Amino acid sequence: MPKYYFDRLEYLDELIRHRRTGSPSQLAEKFNVSKRTVFEYIEILKSLGAEVEYCRYRETYYYKRQGRFDFHFKLINTLVILLMQFVISLESYLF
Repeated sequence: MPKYYFDRLEYLDELIRHRRTGSPSQLAEKFNVSKRTVFEYIEILKSLGAEVEYCRYRETYYYKRQGRFDFHFKLINTLVILLMQFVISLESYLF
């Protein structure tokens, strides 16, 4: 999957959190995609656990429950890795 795909989802997340998506047509224009693609992006966020709703009055998508996505790779703390290795070795010693 190309990086721009994740960039778009991250930008969509930001717009939703700030309630600045506009209508589906306006959002499609912002992303230079079809409305159908916008609906697919929204469905992806929903499939990942986001409760996305649309307000017809304000013409924006919003999260029913506050949250955010982070599509970046994060390094694990070295101390956590060492602790996990210690626990594994301790378990093998005890059993």
